[in-house]
Amino acid sequence: MAVDVKTLRLSQHPKDHSFLGFYEVITRDDWQEFEWDLDYTLHMRSAYAFADELGLLDESQRAELAEIDAFFRAHPKEFDRAFGETIARADLTTTLADWVRDENGRPVPVPPSHWWWRTSDRW
Repeated sequence: MAVDVKTLRLSQHPKDHSFLGFYEVITRDDWQEFEWDLDYTLHMRSAYAFADELGLLDESQRAELAEIDAFFRAHPKEFDRAFGETIARADLTTTLADWVRDENGRPVPVPPSHWWWRTSDRW
């Protein structure tokens, strides 16, 4: 399946991207003040994963994504608190509709390898 993520503005530094750049706030006491910034974090993480599968990311981008992933995995309780509601209400067949499309323009379902679309008890 061909996947189109080229229309997205993927940053040379994923940690600086508007949706991924706030990943560390999930451990803050005032994390709810950043909920707006976290709304599309999982979507953007999936877009980067698809871009990586297409060979569009370089080593430094993959390293930054690995750092974000490691942070999330090191803070499962906080991850669940910040993203549990988003995960619970997401329709994994269509949630990436505005982010990633197949060669026919249809939304690409979230693949099982995108662990961030599950709460920590299902990693």
